[in-house]
Order: sequence, then C-alpha cells, then structure tokens
Amino acid sequence: MAGRKLPGDSAQRSFQIELPDDYTLVDGLHVVRASLDGGPATDRWQLSSGDHQLITSGQGKLYLVWSQVWDRGWRPSTLHV
Repeated sequence: MAGRKLPGDSAQRSFQIELPDDYTLVDGLHVVRASLDGGPATDRWQLSSGDHQLITSGQGKLYLVWSQVWDRGWRPSTLHV
C-alpha cells in the first residue's frame, strides 16, 4: 500500500512504521507540516521501523504516504478508509 490513514483526529498522534522509508505527511490533497518525535516541523521524513509521535498544528484526517509515490502524483483520496 502506498499510504495509510493515521489513527485519531487530534493534533497529537502515535503510529508505528513497519517498512522504513521516506514518507510524506498529507491531508489527502496537500502536504502538511508537523513535528515528528520531538524534531522540527517538516513534511517529509526518513522513518525507521518502530513507534513514532506526531504533533500537528490542527486536527483532521492525515495520511502518511511514501514520498516517491506522492512525488509521482498519487493522492490518498483514492484510499477507501
């Protein structure tokens, strides 16, 4: 799967990565900036396997997608979640 909906609907979320890779945070159509694991706010990370903590400035649906597919034009609006 090229992306997945992150659990929850609040500004702070926890999630787990099983496949380490380069990921981009989006709201379905646009890139979203957030702080990951206490680091500075950005919209793209090289994530390792394991648990991660994300803090955004707002609420709503968020998706973590492989950066490569995002750059090629795939959008999570095609996900049925």
